[in-house]
Amino acid sequence: MTPNEYMREIVEPTIKDMVANRSSSRHAFIACVVTFHTVDYLAGKRRKAVLRAEYRRQSPAFAAVDRIAHAVKDKRSGDWRSALHVEEGRAQPSTTVGERTSGKNAFGGLRGATVGKERADVLELVNAAADFLRSKIREDDTQQDQPINDTYYVVIPFDRNAEGDIRPGAAQEAISAGAAERRARALAVEHAGAIAFSRCGDPVTGEFQDATILAQFGEVDLSALSG
Repeated sequence: MTPNEYMREIVEPTIKDMVANRSSSRHAFIACVVTFHTVDYLAGKRRKAVLRAEYRRQSPAFAAVDRIAHAVKDKRSGDWRSALHVEEGRAQPSTTVGERTSGKNAFGGLRGATVGKERADVLELVNAAADFLRSKIREDDTQQDQPINDTYYVVIPFDRNAEGDIRPGAAQEAISAGAAERRARALAVEHAGAIAFSRCGDPVTGEFQDATILAQFGEVDLSALSG
C-alpha cells in the first residue's frame, strides 16, 4: 500500500468515523493511532525512528497525535484516555501547521472547533496532523528518485585487548546527537573509553560523508576504526 492509498483508504475514513462519533474517546484514540502510522508508509528506505523524530520537531500536531497513540506504552502518560484529556487541554495548533490555510478540511468542511465540545481539540489535532502528513506525501512523491541523505548517530566503546592496545567494540546506533553523547558518556564509565559521531549518507547506495565527531570520553583510538 502506498502512502497515498493509506491516507485515502485508512486515515480519511477513520477521521470521518471520529467526526460521526465526536463524543467517543475510542474513536478519537483510533484516529490518532491510524494517523500516526502514516509514518510507516512514508519511511520507505528511511528509518522510521528518525522520520518520527523529525516529524515531531516539525509538527506540534503530529507530536500530539504521537503522544496519544503511544500513551499506553509510556508510563508517564498513564493511559490513552488521560492522554486525550491532556491534549484537549492544550492550546489548539496554529493554522500554519502543515498546509492548512482556511477554516475547512477534507471532511465535509468541518473544523474541529465547530463540531461540539467533546473531542473538538483532538479532532483539530488529528486534522492538522493529517494535513502535515499529506504535505510530506506530496514531498515524497517528488523525491522518489533522489538519494536518501539520512544522518546516523553512532556510539562505539573502546577497551584494551590482551596486548594492551585500545580496540573498538560493537557500534550502537542512537536516535539523536544528544542521545549519542549521553550514551558515549555512560559507556566510558564501563569501558576504557567511548566515542559518539554522526555520518550522513544513503544506506542503499553505500555513499556516506566523512564522520563528524560529536564527543569522546576516556581512552579512544580513532585510527582503529578504519583498521
